[in-house]
Amino acid sequence: MASCERRQKVLTLATLDTNSTQKFDTYVRREILFYILSKINETNFAQLSSSIECEMKINSTDEQCQQCLAGVCRNNTQMLYYQNSIKQIMPTIFKPVLEVSNFVDKMGKSLPAALGLLGEQSGLFLEGLGQISSHLGSGLTGLQEFSGIASNLQSLGGKLTSLSKDVVTVNINKLPDFSSQGSILETLVQLGAQTLLDQVKSGFSSIGDALTALGNKVVGGITVAGNAVIDTGNTIGNAFHSIFGRRYVSVEKRDCDDQCTVCGKIDRLSHDTMTILAIVCGEGIIYNQRNTLEHVKYLQGLYNNTIQNQLITKVEYDPLSIKTENRIAFSKAFMTYSVQGSVDRFQTDNDFEISDLKKSAKDVAKHIWQLMN
Repeated sequence: MASCERRQKVLTLATLDTNSTQKFDTYVRREILFYILSKINETNFAQLSSSIECEMKINSTDEQCQQCLAGVCRNNTQMLYYQNSIKQIMPTIFKPVLEVSNFVDKMGKSLPAALGLLGEQSGLFLEGLGQISSHLGSGLTGLQEFSGIASNLQSLGGKLTSLSKDVVTVNINKLPDFSSQGSILETLVQLGAQTLLDQVKSGFSSIGDALTALGNKVVGGITVAGNAVIDTGNTIGNAFHSIFGRRYVSVEKRDCDDQCTVCGKIDRLSHDTMTILAIVCGEGIIYNQRNTLEHVKYLQGLYNNTIQNQLITKVEYDPLSIKTENRIAFSKAFMTYSVQGSVDRFQTDNDFEISDLKKSAKDVAKHIWQLMN
């Protein structure tokens, strides 16, 4: 019996040249930066809403406590105690919002590298960052504990918006498509925008100063660690708890509390800050805060990686899958990318259009973003 030899077809892939790969990588990283910006904006809205809702519940509980104490206690010592307790809880309620503010501050300090990568899309990015900054500021306005941060964020939002308009004007009239770091900043300086750039730089610095001031806030004569606001392992809540640990409870306090049980929900001598939040606002806020802080930290790392390092390291395609109707594209293509030391490879969902790298970059960036999230 004759035997039949089966030959397996070997797929021979072509590799995109180095210059085109670098250009394609730039386009992909630009898209990733906008995905990060959009995610931070989404997180900002969600956490402001969640924090304000919890704040209202805490304040409502405090009002009920104050009303009860006013009717049963001999003096206002206990009323002042709970009022001070509420002030100490507020930074922890808004901890995720402060972490987003911290991220905005860090993004500002790395602005030259980001704008150098973004090229003609810098205006849109600055406008988006300005909107986030303004919304953060308006959300914190009216809260005494965050007055410095709120005003700085709102001011910065306006400056970023103004700068974005200058960048748009420059891009339309002066700038071709480019990715050399700092080119936009240099062009703006030449066109007289140095003063505005200095104001933006000062604005980011003032956010950092305000966050540090909040972390160093003196309560009851005791200073809290400067990094407590944003360090998930050493939160302001934990710092306050260590300062105002379980202390002696006076007879008067015990008598008042026995008649005003609602006050027990916000009693920092009986509960730490996170327990109070769980009691008044629900346990969901604890998990929500933890997940948000971890995700914002992840986004910070991803942002730094995107502006500093090459993402797309290799582009391969099957020459036999070429399409030439009104374009040059390949239906079978593979992307190798590296994120924070992790290397992966995937086949593209859509045609790889070598004649329109920007279009293909949008598809590839979307695919990578979905894989990373």
